[in-house]
Amino acid sequence: MSKELTIHRNYSKFKNEIELIDKVLSIYTIIKYEGKEQLRNYEKNILIYYVRKGITEETLENVIQDKGITKNYLHKINKDLRDKGYLISSETNYRKFYLHPELESIRENFVNKKFKNYFITFEK
Repeated sequence: MSKELTIHRNYSKFKNEIELIDKVLSIYTIIKYEGKEQLRNYEKNILIYYVRKGITEETLENVIQDKGITKNYLHKINKDLRDKGYLISSETNYRKFYLHPELESIRENFVNKKFKNYFITFEK
C-alpha cells in the first residue's frame, strides 16, 4: 500500500502587489531568521520597495520622499539590513548594495513572473 502525501493548504488574500510582497517577506523572515535578525516593520516597509522596484537611485529617492525620511536615516536602515543579511554589499563599490540572492529570487518570482504560491517544507 502506498503512503499518501498529505498537504495542508491555507489561502491568503491580498489587495495589491505591496500587500502580497509584505506577506511573502513576513513568511520568509519567520522561516529564515531568528531573534535580532527578524525584520522590524520599518525595515520591512523599505525592503518592500526594493523587492518590488529593485535597488536604484530612483527607488532610494522614492523611499525618502514617500516615507518622509532623511537620506541619513535611510542609510542607517540600509546598514541594518546589510548587517542582518537582507542586503549584500558590492565587492567593488562600498556605496552600492544588492538584495540577498533569496530576496532577488522572490522579486523574480513574485513581482516579475507573478507567482502566487509559496511552498514551505518542514524538516526535523
